Amino acid sequence: MRERIEKAIEKANAQLCAAGYTVIAIMLYGSQNYGIATPTSDIDLKAIIVPSFEDIVLGRKMISKTVEIDEGLCDVKDIRTMISCWKKQNVNFVELLFTKYRWINPEYEEILQPLFEHREEIVHYDEKHAINTIRGMIMEKYHALFKPCPAQKEVVEKYGYAAKQLSHIWRLKDLIVKYIRGYSYEMCLTPDEITAKQLIEIKTYEMFYTDMDEVAASGREAMNKVEELLKSFTPATVNEKTGKLMDKVTADVIRKTLKEELFNDLIEG
Repeated sequence: MRERIEKAIEKANAQLCAAGYTVIAIMLYGSQNYGIATPTSDIDLKAIIVPSFEDIVLGRKMISKTVEIDEGLCDVKDIRTMISCWKKQNVNFVELLFTKYRWINPEYEEILQPLFEHREEIVHYDEKHAINTIRGMIMEKYHALFKPCPAQKEVVEKYGYAAKQLSHIWRLKDLIVKYIRGYSYEMCLTPDEITAKQLIEIKTYEMFYTDMDEVAASGREAMNKVEELLKSFTPATVNEKTGKLMDKVTADVIRKTLKEELFNDLIEG
């Protein structure tokens, strides 16, 4: 698995560099990070890039796009956009700080290191937003359970529901419960062995529902458990110190890139 992921990261980096991007990091997100991947699971990545001098001066829109790679998809984000996503506490983004599968551009490793050293503070930067984001994701997955959208049309027509969405609901429920109870975020992301087995059984239809009302009831049960727990949870206030740390890293990365770009232009000129 590790070799497959590392090759995917290497190929994605080469593809993005060939397209003219200054790539400073590529990290894995998805089921491999949670220990619930199957042999058919895609390898999905997120890449952080730096804007050029012209991008900034001309006020160009910050890059935020998805490109196809051999093993799956790669979300490409301007570092300013990525930091914004971390401040919004989106699980699909903050999990990048905890993945064991990442490539960091050696030239930017020292500048980026504070993000990894303070990752626990980052995932608690805005606890209210973190909770609301996860709740919103659970609701989104619930509403997608029976939708025959292109990505899941085949399985919905075959089984009546999208098991992957139900698996996400219960995974996120497990995450938010641990988050509320003060577990480390790495533990929040990683289900225990029994839960992981159940999640895999759900998403592979090994645990198969023939009654669609039972599917809907299962999703509602997870949501109700979350809402019950939240009644006694008081989120901490926004951690401004952590916000400033993220802003400093952003500024340091862009400053370094622009200095080198301008210096090279001067030499070539």
